[in-house]
Amino acid sequence: MNGVCPICGCRANLTKHHILKRVVFPELKNKRSNTIAICRHCHDALEIVITEKENAILRKYKKEIYVNTLKDFIEGRIDPDRVIKRKRRKSSFTHL
Repeated sequence: MNGVCPICGCRANLTKHHILKRVVFPELKNKRSNTIAICRHCHDALEIVITEKENAILRKYKKEIYVNTLKDFIEGRIDPDRVIKRKRRKSSFTHL
């Protein structure tokens, strides 16, 4: 962090932004190379645009994703019990 927002040049209200989202790339959560200091205003604007782009991608592929996933469950390619167990294991690690 050099104390200046690289987007607007502001020196106040800097916050850490994860370049690749922690939720999608948890293995990069604590990597310095995946963070950048930007001001709160630019961070909020950036998150709005990223969310809009993510939603556009989801809208484009949503039907295919949902239909194919349901089909995988119905046809036995995905085991609901394994999914639930995997989710529980992940949740227990995040609360340590």
